[in-house]
Amino acid sequence: PVIPDLEKNWHPVDSSTGEITRLDVSFRDPYVILHAYTSCDSGDCDWGEQASCYFNQPFEVTYDLKFKTTILTVQKLEGGILSVEALDHFLNPPTNLADRKTVYQFK
Repeated sequence: PVIPDLEKNWHPVDSSTGEITRLDVSFRDPYVILHAYTSCDSGDCDWGEQASCYFNQPFEVTYDLKFKTTILTVQKLEGGILSVEALDHFLNPPTNLADRKTVYQFK
C-alpha cells in the first residue's frame, strides 16, 4: 500500500486533553507500528509497541493492559492533524470504572 506521511513522533495539540502524551508511528511493511506513551505520576509511562496490518486509514491497534483494553483508531486529517479515538474497556475488578471513549488530536 501507499504509506501516507504518518511516520514520526506525534504530540498532543492540547496537552491537557488526557492520558496519551505521545505517539510514535513507524512502518515495517506491511505493518504500521504504534508506540504509545501515557501520563503517569512519575512522568510518561511506556505502553510499548503494537502492530497492525496497514491497508488504509483509519487503522486500529489494541493495547491489552493489566486493568483495561484500549483500542486506538488512528487517521490523519487535513491540515496535518492525527486523530486518535481511544476506546477503553476497563476490567472489573480491579477498576470498577465505566468504559469510555476519548478523542485526541496530535501534531
